[in-house]
Parts: sequence; C-alpha cells; structure tokens
Amino acid sequence: MNDVCRELEPMLAGFALGALDPGELEKVREHLGSCPDCRAILADYQGVVEGLMLSPLPVRPPARLRKNLAAATRPARADEGRGWIRAGWRIPAWAGLAALVILVGVNGLVLGQTSRLLSAQQRRLDQLLQDQAALSEDLQANQTATALITYPNSAVVQVEGENAYGTFVYDPGLRVAVLYAWGLDRLPSDKTYQAWLVESSGDRTNAGVFQVSEGTRFTLFVVNASSPLRDFSGMGVTIEPAGGSAGPTGPRVLAADF
Repeated sequence: MNDVCRELEPMLAGFALGALDPGELEKVREHLGSCPDCRAILADYQGVVEGLMLSPLPVRPPARLRKNLAAATRPARADEGRGWIRAGWRIPAWAGLAALVILVGVNGLVLGQTSRLLSAQQRRLDQLLQDQAALSEDLQANQTATALITYPNSAVVQVEGENAYGTFVYDPGLRVAVLYAWGLDRLPSDKTYQAWLVESSGDRTNAGVFQVSEGTRFTLFVVNASSPLRDFSGMGVTIEPAGGSAGPTGPRVLAADF
C-alpha cells in the first residue's frame, strides 16, 4: 500500500455509501481504477453496507478507527488551510460514515459468532436429550427382560442366523418377549432390523424395528406382540428400509421356532 492508498483508504467507506463530495468522489474513483488493493477494501465496505438495515448492538470501535477519527478532528494549524476551515475545525462527512460502516461490520461479526455459539449449544442439548432417551429405553428393556425371566411359565428358544445367533425369551400367555442377539452388524441409516412373529398360517406380523448400537455386537430388543405369544409358531428378523416394511422384503438374519 503506497502513500496515495493510505491517504484515500479512510474515504472508501464514504465512497461505498455515496457520501463523498464531488472532488473526493472523483479522486477516489480515479485511484480505484488502478489499485486492486483499494478495490478489495471497497468490496468489504460494500458488503457491510448491505447489512445496514440490521439492528446491531453498540460496540466499542476499533483502536485504528478511533485514531483515524482523532486525527480527522484535530484543530487546524495556521498553514493547514486545505480541506479545513481556518477559524475552527470540522469532521469530514465520510469520517462519521466510515465509523458507522465499521461499527456495523464489527457488530455483524459479533452477531454471527453469537448465532454459531447458540447453534452449537442447541446441537449439544439435542444430543444430550437423544442420549437420555436411549438410556431410558435401554433401562426399560433391561427391566422388562429381568422381569420376564422370573415368570414361572417363561420359555427360552434358540435364535439362529448365518452370521448371528441369540435367544428369545417369552411367556406364551403374554404379549411381550425379549430378543437377545449377538453378531448383528450395525446398519447404515437407510436400513433397519425388523422383527416378525410367524402365525400358524405362515403370515408374518410386525413386531417392531431396532438398530445395533455403535461399538457393540450385542443387542437386547423388547418385542411387543398384537396377541399372546401362544398364537404364534415362531419369529424372525430381516433387514428392511428405514422405518420398517408392511411385510418382509429383505434378507432374513435370525429365525426361531417356538
């Protein structure tokens, strides 16, 4: 940046706002035609001007701006007649506008940082709520499994698959059962495991969907049936699209006969 750039840089904010007098305007315009550095600074000012309709909070102006304004408002010496009134002093129109533009820019940064901070806090809160819900579901499943095992009529059958295995604990007179499975892979977000109860006619009834938690190959899933388990002759698990299917469409990974 040369001496001409340093002289004209404080006027760029006023230029962006169209607030320079004709002489200053022509001088800045002529310089911009040959100076890419000042054009880049002007582009930043023009971007800030577009945000003037916002309502930024007041902030302390940067030290550089305060220094420029102090210099601009210095009383004129006897030999400084150019651009000043000899009997006193005045603030150039572009100086106050430059201060306003810079303040808007600083406040824009503050508001942007505040928005990003609030968004990050909301994401953390959402994640905590999801984790809490998952822990609550796991606790309820474990309580159901523990209670079911103590029922006098509970039965345990072996569940088998090509790469997975487990047990199915149920009471024929109840509508709830527990599936313990080992070796199931974690599925992508667009897939889910879906449990089915097999009727004596061979029809499959939806018994719920579940996923395998990251970092573990053991799964405990509580099955809720539409009628007592004595009405069914077996169960199975297939891989289905996220949300589940009306009937089995994917590969079967586990199965058991009662």
